[in-house]
Amino acid sequence: MAIRVRAARSFLLGFLFVFLLPAVSVAQKIFSLEITGDYRDATMIEMFIDVEKKYPIKFYYDPDILPYYKVGYDCKGRNLYNLLQTLLPPHNLTCVAARDNGIVICRKTDMNANYITGLLKKWDENKIELPEFLTPLELTRECGAPPASQAKSVVLEGLVNDEQSKEAVTGALIRLDSVQGGASTDRFGRFKLTLAPGEHLLTVTYLGYRDAKVRVQVYQSGEIEIPMQIRALELAAVEIQGNKAANKQTSVSTGVELLSTQTIKDLPSFMGESDVVKSLLALPGVSTVGEGSSGFNVRGGNIDQNLVIQDELPFYNTSHVLGFFSVFNPDLVRSTTLYKGHIPAQFGGRVASVLEVKLRDGNFSEWRGSAGAGLASAKASVEGPVWKNKISILAGARASYSDWMLKLAKLPDVKSSSAWFNDFNAKISFRSGSNGTFSAGAHRSEDYFRFSQQFGYQWKTTGANFSWRQTWGDAVITSLTAAAGKLQNTYFQPEGSDAFELNNGLEFYTTTFSASLLSLARHEIQAGAQWNRSNSLPQTLGPRGPASGILPKQAQQENGEELAFFAGDEFKISEQIGLYAGLRFSSFRTLNNNGLLIYEPGVPYSEDTVADTLFFGKNKASQTYTGAEPRVS
Repeated sequence: MAIRVRAARSFLLGFLFVFLLPAVSVAQKIFSLEITGDYRDATMIEMFIDVEKKYPIKFYYDPDILPYYKVGYDCKGRNLYNLLQTLLPPHNLTCVAARDNGIVICRKTDMNANYITGLLKKWDENKIELPEFLTPLELTRECGAPPASQAKSVVLEGLVNDEQSKEAVTGALIRLDSVQGGASTDRFGRFKLTLAPGEHLLTVTYLGYRDAKVRVQVYQSGEIEIPMQIRALELAAVEIQGNKAANKQTSVSTGVELLSTQTIKDLPSFMGESDVVKSLLALPGVSTVGEGSSGFNVRGGNIDQNLVIQDELPFYNTSHVLGFFSVFNPDLVRSTTLYKGHIPAQFGGRVASVLEVKLRDGNFSEWRGSAGAGLASAKASVEGPVWKNKISILAGARASYSDWMLKLAKLPDVKSSSAWFNDFNAKISFRSGSNGTFSAGAHRSEDYFRFSQQFGYQWKTTGANFSWRQTWGDAVITSLTAAAGKLQNTYFQPEGSDAFELNNGLEFYTTTFSASLLSLARHEIQAGAQWNRSNSLPQTLGPRGPASGILPKQAQQENGEELAFFAGDEFKISEQIGLYAGLRFSSFRTLNNNGLLIYEPGVPYSEDTVADTLFFGKNKASQTYTGAEPRVS
């Protein structure tokens, strides 16, 4: 018996020495490799691919079990074992050495011989396919042919846009593999690089899009277009910590808040309707006096001290149904920017803030549509190419049917009240080559509110706008915008012998021309001019209904005209210091076509105390105001 035990032990020791010890030795050699690399902007699969290129290692794994978000890990002389023990356990993953230089990645529950053998067989038979969106999109572009005598440098311009919608991708990073440095796209999706003639490899990255590797053969100055494919990402948990490094200021545009359409839709909504204005209340310094109030207040300012524009069309009333909904259709909005600190010189006329809403262009590739209905309103939108990749159209409409909710109220006055609204937006966009874009839009909205038979309000806004943006050469971008519209308000008393309607309104026209100079090192200069005209509609008081005894009256209001010139320079003094300095000079004049009344001194104003009347020619100024508005940040 003892002889048999000693024989078994001898056999086991021999087996370990001959078969297992070499495998352990190979595993120790692989796991002890020192790995160096910055993978803070890479997924786990992308990290494995890069490590395989740099070291004699082969990873075997099922792509479906690995996370697709970025691992956020920077290797600095860590061995492979420590690296994997840091990355894998949080995802319930483990690893084991296989073959000469292989490492199998699997779930802890799958750590068995059958699973590992089957996984290795799939890799041997090329049955494992990596997700396409995790690998870069490879493109080739050419600018000119190799000439006999090459220039020392050429200028390469590029346009980065969404492959499907053709919308510009702002803030995309462009890296050069051949030299240090790179560029980023501006607000129009454009970038510019000065290169030596020859072949270069550009890597274009932007969050939410698949990376693009563009091999460019450039022998003369020219322009290329780079389409970006949307990349779905699984997000990891986010831990937010406050520290000095994370809070450092990196832009001279202080107090500027940018809200995307998705952010607006993710915020809590009233009756299922996403709201641009209500989403602003989540920002610091923005408040309102309460639910059911129109507009918003910024850092103590009144609601009429906010400049609100949608594609250069000014809005004087931003709400529907007394403030419960905003006038902006969130399905059509591309971006919402609130300037509540630093206001660039191109904006004027208000002291509290500027709310700039941009509608997106319609899809240039395919037709799309959507429709929906909620408790209080219904909406529908459609977009698509009129001429593929050249002309697109976008249109959307909303309408409410909230009276049924008022009829459920117990109070008789509320039950007999009425409230509704509707609005419509349309936009057509045209691309004239790679350097110019045209767009035109129209807006119409109407509101009605009546409280029982006691009083009511009705207001309507109509308007149209036009925009032309053009890039000239390498360094100048010009923009010309124009808008016109009409605001009509009515306050009424519905019934009785004193039932009346009080009507007033405003016609408005605006034109802005601006030019941006980008060729100067460390400077981005913008200058331009703006013209605004406001014509007050006659204020009229009249009867409402045949039983009313109100006598009609009319009062003509004054008109106004403004001409402004502006210029601003964003100067990058150093990597740590930036400066924006701007100046806006405006001249405003009142136009009184009906005469200016002069009253007797020291007595109350009335028709009986008018002493004289001063008359002015048509469109002649009765008073002029000028002023300079410096802007520094």
